[in-house]
Amino acid sequence: ETPCSKMVGPACGVPARPGATAEAEESDILPRPPRVDEERVVVWLSLDPRSGTLSAYPSDIASRIEEGFQQGLSRVSLRGFGGFYDHATVELKRTRTGRPEQHSGSGRRRDVRRVELRASARHVLLHVQQEAGWRFADEAVPGATQERRLELMGFEKAPLAKHGGGSASSAGANLEARAEAVAAGDRLGHVGLWEWCRCARVGTLNEVPEEMWGLYVETQNDTIEAAFRAGKASVKVVVGIRTFEIIFDGPDRARQVDHALKKGRHVRRRLLPVDERDRLFQNSAQDAVRATPTGAADEDCAICCTAFAETPTMPALRLPECGHLFHRPCIQNSADK
Repeated sequence: ETPCSKMVGPACGVPARPGATAEAEESDILPRPPRVDEERVVVWLSLDPRSGTLSAYPSDIASRIEEGFQQGLSRVSLRGFGGFYDHATVELKRTRTGRPEQHSGSGRRRDVRRVELRASARHVLLHVQQEAGWRFADEAVPGATQERRLELMGFEKAPLAKHGGGSASSAGANLEARAEAVAAGDRLGHVGLWEWCRCARVGTLNEVPEEMWGLYVETQNDTIEAAFRAGKASVKVVVGIRTFEIIFDGPDRARQVDHALKKGRHVRRRLLPVDERDRLFQNSAQDAVRATPTGAADEDCAICCTAFAETPTMPALRLPECGHLFHRPCIQNSADK
């Protein structure tokens, strides 16, 4: 990460208060498009019964749940989204509490809640209580409930479905566009190259200079491309001690989100001939080696304990006073503090 890349950052229909409050504060996790105050969106959230952690479903999954909700379905399968989602369902009716629940293949359950809000909203506030595990509460009760706040990064918001298939059509169009992009590249014999934007704040992605796009290592690129071609909503990659979720957004865009640090970046996909992509990987590795402090090849990162020789494309930083050497992504959280 460079100076320019400094970060700044899974009872239906219950209204946004008092049990679920959506507020429109500004958040700096990712740059936002112009505000459209009249537009309404929906967010589907789940609550971990053991830790009480609140999380939001990615927009593709939220769109499927929303469509099922609008159609009056009793159950929505999440099969096809990959990972544990392939064995999960959202039960919209006839649950123990009368409220939506997520059921997993292992038999575990967690509360699910639907919240409508303005497209410009930047976080959601909900009340929870611990009663045989953490559950959503419909209203605040002094001494009995706690407040949970979830910052919205943009990938969670789904359009309000209209009865008859609004959001399903949107999600289907997104997958169709991705399939067409894959087919177009295959016809040309080209392959996908995924790049992350070094700048945290940008206006239009098309205006970002080419030198401000960074490469993933080849294995990470292959993982992202495989998930994109498989039609998955997202995929996770590990960089040092940090885990990022790459959330696909159309035929050539994605978002890289660090949920733990609540940070994000824009990501793009380009189609290139195989030899050109391989040349870029080779050049990137050579540039990283030249930028790595002298003697680093024989050392390990002081945080993740991975040898620098095994991660030639990952930037490294040696602290001047103590001489310790770190991967830049590993030290980012400490640098922020």
